[in-house]
Amino acid sequence: MSLAILIDAPAEQPFDFPAEICQQSPLMVHLADQQINTDVQMRNLGNQLITGTIDVMLFVSRWGFDRFFETCRRSIDEQRLVDSLADVTTIICNASLLERFEELGLQPDVEFSEPNNWRDVLVGIDCSCQVANQTVAIESAADVHTLTAGLEARGASVQKIPTVRFEGLLNTGEQLLVEGVLAGDVSAI
Repeated sequence: MSLAILIDAPAEQPFDFPAEICQQSPLMVHLADQQINTDVQMRNLGNQLITGTIDVMLFVSRWGFDRFFETCRRSIDEQRLVDSLADVTTIICNASLLERFEELGLQPDVEFSEPNNWRDVLVGIDCSCQVANQTVAIESAADVHTLTAGLEARGASVQKIPTVRFEGLLNTGEQLLVEGVLAGDVSAI
């Protein structure tokens, strides 16, 4: 049984791992469980987006946006998801995201050119949109704590988009390796 099969298991159903996999690779079982939980959280956030409970979406990376979009697309009609993204204030923090938005026919409300830091992003948000008393969904990345605190200080209710699957579990090199294996970019270790 491959790791891909384990990770693609339906998120709504618990997956019983065969005993030999649990004994041979408890770390991979843990990673697969983390993947399933993250997908459920993203789908729930996608449902909140289409029902109108999210006011602002902030994406830091194209990879994070693509992961969110593809995960939500499994359970939400793609056009409905695109329309919902068009209805909320969208903030993007790099140029590759702009290309992806244009592919989908979306235009972000606020765009930040690179390089930028969280202080630049917060100043730009202050100048371009209101976040007080708004629900802001922000892509979870290793270093968004300052941005999250800044948004909360401005009166926003912040929800993280859990795109980082193994946060805190692996170091950066290990995480990139696992991400590459799961994405199919790395075929041998």
